Amino acid sequence: MPDPFEFVKKSRLDNEHGLPVPAPADVVETWMQLAELVRFELDRIGLPASIQTKDSPWGDEPPGVLIEVHEIDPYGVIVKWHPPITRSPSFREKLRAQDYGDPLWTYVVEVRQVMEQALYHILTRAGFRMFVDTGEHVSQIFRVIAEPSRQLE
Repeated sequence: MPDPFEFVKKSRLDNEHGLPVPAPADVVETWMQLAELVRFELDRIGLPASIQTKDSPWGDEPPGVLIEVHEIDPYGVIVKWHPPITRSPSFREKLRAQDYGDPLWTYVVEVRQVMEQALYHILTRAGFRMFVDTGEHVSQIFRVIAEPSRQLE
């Protein structure tokens, strides 16, 4: 399985122009196959998930588990939790106002963190190789690095 960090390095360190450097199509295809395995496993355990790619309509993601396949930075397969409440008018108003101290904002952020950590543990338990990327210590990116060596039957 191609390591997404090879492409992160190439994009961030070896890229003198600072433009996005897409991963090759064959690499992205292996990440799509990995994303499909993640979706299958989560569905098996009762957590339906959607796969998002560069061709998916961004900004209108379905609620629940999102499996993102990135051909540019942050590269690779990432799992996220997208709570439906983020579409509510009251939440969107708090977002526009950047009211990050509001109890609703705090609640959504904390639930998202709990759900993404749960996804990490579920997929690790299923045998997927996972990695929590803390980036610039601002947020966590829950990466799926490799498929299980064996499927739980």
